[in-house]
Amino acid sequence: MSGPGTLLLTGATGFVGRPLAAALAARGWRVVGTTSRADPPAVAGVAAWELVDLTDAAASRALVARTRPDALVHGAWTTTPGRFWSDPANLRWLEAGVALVDAFGAAGGRRAVGLGTCAEYATGDPSLDEATTLLRPATPYGAAKAALFHAGTAAALAHGVSFAWARLFTPYGPGEPPGKLIGSVARALAAGERVATTEGTQDRDFLYVDDVAEAVAALLESGVEGPVNVGSGEAVRLRDLIARVAALAGGADSIDLGARPRPPHDPDRLVASIARLSEEVGFRPAVSLDEGLARTVVAIRDETRRARTPNEEARP
Repeated sequence: MSGPGTLLLTGATGFVGRPLAAALAARGWRVVGTTSRADPPAVAGVAAWELVDLTDAAASRALVARTRPDALVHGAWTTTPGRFWSDPANLRWLEAGVALVDAFGAAGGRRAVGLGTCAEYATGDPSLDEATTLLRPATPYGAAKAALFHAGTAAALAHGVSFAWARLFTPYGPGEPPGKLIGSVARALAAGERVATTEGTQDRDFLYVDDVAEAVAALLESGVEGPVNVGSGEAVRLRDLIARVAALAGGADSIDLGARPRPPHDPDRLVASIARLSEEVGFRPAVSLDEGLARTVVAIRDETRRARTPNEEARP
């Protein structure tokens, strides 16, 4: 599908939502963002804001009736650090997502993309594939996202909406929310603190957040339907990643590997098969892991410097 037109973007103030708004606007879409705040922050690419409680089904239907969007990208979800994996609010957001896709289809919307997660998958496969890997989520967060994939597909079929589901693996970059690995390590080292980590034997798939945004924008316009993994397709051992961040942040001797236990439901390997993304959507990442890590550490170092008091800034 090609734009431009009016696009409703939920989660526009989030970590992925911000660069996604800019990527969509650059492709010619008039982006209408949703917010729960009366004073939303400035987000490049958002042409207009709608103040709405998306967990209120009636409010979602009224939102769609007001904005009459041609396309929908639904990224809003509960993201409370340390809680979202098991937060009961996941169920409210599941209901909200179903109501939103249903309202969008009933109002004549044409194309919708939902943001899912690799946590929907059963683990154990060397590469997680949309067609062959089972969905067997181990957390309420993953289960609610998987349920929305199925329910959103049903709603889209009922209304003749073209529907795709972007399963995000591990986005990273400047502005990471609290609790994300790369940002947490870089911020602690920038503050001169020691960092306690797990043994770091897990393999993960990292994709720079601007590339994640471009991938979702490309998926929207491609017309490809169903689940599509959004990742790099490359496995990175966490202990190696931590070492690279520490070297960039100047704290290679300040990492205590193995000082923290692994959290529950923490699989050994989460790496995407990206055949659909590369071959059907035609997306290729623009930012390498080394470049992305360097950008992230520089941004966090600048953020830490700005947060210091004038007296602290003057110290040698």
